[in-house]
Amino acid sequence: MNRFIQIICYLSLVFCSGSVIASDFDGSKPLVCAIVEVLDCGLLDRCERVNPELVNLPDIFWMDIKKKEMKGGDRTTKIQQVTHEEESVILQGTTGNGRGWSVLLSENTGKFTGAVAGVEFGFLVFGSCAVD
Repeated sequence: MNRFIQIICYLSLVFCSGSVIASDFDGSKPLVCAIVEVLDCGLLDRCERVNPELVNLPDIFWMDIKKKEMKGGDRTTKIQQVTHEEESVILQGTTGNGRGWSVLLSENTGKFTGAVAGVEFGFLVFGSCAVD
């Protein structure tokens, strides 16, 4: 996807997220999310900022917490656990190839932080969601 289009999508998500109420991010409505930043961390290396494509993550993805699934690119990932805690929704699952992941979504802002963990590496992911 063209970087200009990605920036426009992200900006529209940020502006849209300010006009919705907190309950829009509690898992009751489908969301479209944009990854803003990815940090790639090795076992003995420092973390470095990378493009999502470099670590096989989509720039834009859709999250349907009610259906317990996330879709991005040509992949669908099942959400195996959903926990609500202190104005956050915590989602967890596995990738099917030896990796685990976790996402914390703010019910107030739609912003999220996620982590993907492998045996000797990990990714930290930051972004924002809006009601789809």
